[in-house]
Amino acid sequence: MGNQIYEKSIYVNICNVMQLALVFCCLILLVLGCKEPKPLEQYEDEELITLVMDIQLASTAVSNSTKSLQDSLKETYRAQVSKIHKVSYEEMDTIIKYIHLDLPRFNIIIDSVYARINRLIKDDSYGKNKKTKDKRVTK
Repeated sequence: MGNQIYEKSIYVNICNVMQLALVFCCLILLVLGCKEPKPLEQYEDEELITLVMDIQLASTAVSNSTKSLQDSLKETYRAQVSKIHKVSYEEMDTIIKYIHLDLPRFNIIIDSVYARINRLIKDDSYGKNKKTKDKRVTK
């Protein structure tokens, strides 16, 4: 009788250990399975810079247009940026969200975008000044 109780006690202890091991394995799988992927890892900085720059230029063009055209232009530019960069609207929104959350990368991207936009403005101004000078010279 005492031997049966001892065997039953060992069996119960083994079952408890196995249950704990199973619960532990499930928790590990749950933690690893729920790890959120980093959506920006698949993009090079250059891709993100050109995407953000196009979004910024489109946003500026929309905000500088008349109120009656803004909604249709916003959708048109959004579709165009999506097509150029081969990303869905949802991907664009997610990328922008995660760029803002990654401060070091955000700073690199935004600094590059502003530098390129300023260079475009400077080049455009230079082109206008050169044309103006050429007209004065030919008169």
